[in-house]
Amino acid sequence: MKNLFSLLLLLSFSGFAQKNKPVQTIGELTDSLQKIMAKERMPGLMLTIATRDSVLFVGGLGYADVQKKQAVTPTTLFRIGSITKTFTSLGILKLIAQNKIQLGNELKSIISEVPIQNDWHNKYPVRVVHLLEHTAGFDDMHLNVIYNLTPTDPRGLDVAKVFKKSLVCRWKPGERMAYSNPGYAVAGYLLEKISGKPYEQFLYENVLQPIGMTHSNLNLRPDKKSVYAQGYNWKGSDYEPVTLLPIYAGAAGTMNACAEDMAKYVQFYLNNFKVNGQKILPESALDEMEKVHSTLAAKAGIKNGYGLANTTKGHGGKALFRGHNGGIDGFISAFGYNRELGVGYALSNNGGQGVDKLEELIQQFLTQQLPVPSPVSMTLDTKAIEPFLGYYALGSPRNELLAFMERLLDGKNIKSTNNTLTISNIFGSETDTLVQTAPLTFRKKNFNVATYAFVKNSEGTTVLVQEGKYFEPASLGITWLKISLLILAVLCMVGSLVVGAIGLIFAVRRSITRNDAWVRLLPAMATLSLLFSLILLGNLEENLPKTATINSYTVSIFATTALFAVFTLVGFYRLNRQYSSYESAWLRGFLLVTYGLMSCLSVYLYTNGWIGIQLWDL
Repeated sequence: MKNLFSLLLLLSFSGFAQKNKPVQTIGELTDSLQKIMAKERMPGLMLTIATRDSVLFVGGLGYADVQKKQAVTPTTLFRIGSITKTFTSLGILKLIAQNKIQLGNELKSIISEVPIQNDWHNKYPVRVVHLLEHTAGFDDMHLNVIYNLTPTDPRGLDVAKVFKKSLVCRWKPGERMAYSNPGYAVAGYLLEKISGKPYEQFLYENVLQPIGMTHSNLNLRPDKKSVYAQGYNWKGSDYEPVTLLPIYAGAAGTMNACAEDMAKYVQFYLNNFKVNGQKILPESALDEMEKVHSTLAAKAGIKNGYGLANTTKGHGGKALFRGHNGGIDGFISAFGYNRELGVGYALSNNGGQGVDKLEELIQQFLTQQLPVPSPVSMTLDTKAIEPFLGYYALGSPRNELLAFMERLLDGKNIKSTNNTLTISNIFGSETDTLVQTAPLTFRKKNFNVATYAFVKNSEGTTVLVQEGKYFEPASLGITWLKISLLILAVLCMVGSLVVGAIGLIFAVRRSITRNDAWVRLLPAMATLSLLFSLILLGNLEENLPKTATINSYTVSIFATTALFAVFTLVGFYRLNRQYSSYESAWLRGFLLVTYGLMSCLSVYLYTNGWIGIQLWDL
């Protein structure tokens, strides 16, 4: 045994107890995992748990293929999605070790042919590190370029060009983190440009093969010689198979891996990038991979967070783990390790369900022998913190298409009451106590490390930064005014359905004029159009492949969002023409307020790209 912790784990497997406390065995752990699987509708699970020098569990639970009753085996391949990014990052670290590239290199000097738009290039160029830490400011993938429905796969520079509309720096590179798959598509091309080989060949020869991952692959499309798990979505009473589609951003998420290979991958990290005593990469490369380099949060003293495709996990547990999670249609995966303890794990379920509960259970199992930690804390300096109190709105949205809603609804309110600092969302429904750990860094009360900090950006404005988020000062009053108007608009739209139904009855009875009927009906028709568009968008996940083309689904979303504005504006015009003819002050007032709010909503949605939305051409 290389460490005491491994010995303690093995003792626990034999059923020994320590200090009269029951110790969970590996069998009890898998039983507990299977209970969660059944409750969460996960048909199968790829699972590996390892220490530096031994594999405690490698294999699977449940079915890889429900219809065929095919069990998950140690070599069944699962799509592990964004965990692929860790392999791409290792490829870049390999090039760095070979002195062929550096994290601080400007992309424009290496791959100027990639269509990156950066209005701050002269002072804030996009660098290699920004790709790996999601700090370039790029938008995430647009819906129509996630899955490739064509029979051929673009290669090299053509892959980066697929994401041209996402490769726009929305803020100064290095300032904020916003998760962006297109950044890793560019990183894949960077591997190819420097190495002179396709990224998957380079990664196989320099990462997978040296580690001994002989079953895993980076195929965009499944080969016939390997056994792949079937992905599923739970549909009411049964599992519905998910069609395996190739993705454009292969270097960001196309890895197929099995439990046997992931055990070797976990141990690769636990042994500081050595395999059987042979150094594959220098240990310093792993230190760099775990380090957060470019965000304001890191510069403010937050040492945890997203490094080079390597992030922290288990903030509220007995020990921090590092690793990455992944999600791709039909599969959700996780990979984590703790070098100090010498333990790690990897898992993937083929039911498309979140794995947070599974991961938490495994982390608890691996840290059960540890004492309860005593996190750093200090007495709150109320005077020093007073200038930073107030409301902060999200300034680092992941998807620009949803940015207007994220900025409106994802905010943090910082208050100090009775020498206690609290942080809450805009509605106050999620409130946490913040414990000071340094002059301007804080941790949640149930966390063991600092995850929040106040820092000044390049313009001298004080902002609130989290491990992966950036919040700007904002007016709580104006934010609530916008939300209140939105709620009032929704209430009026609901009321318009009643007014419209009554107006339709009156029109049939010919007790009102045709023009009057239209004025009463049009807001209801606009409301129904918007409602239908929301229903369609609610089924977006299962219709995601359709967003790449013009079809009944995408045309319906285009039409219903456009008709909301058309019906609203036409009705408002008609109302203005006969406003004075209404004898009922209540009806006149209701229609005026309803049309006014719906017109404002139409303008708001239009300016944010949600009127006549063309999913096939985002």
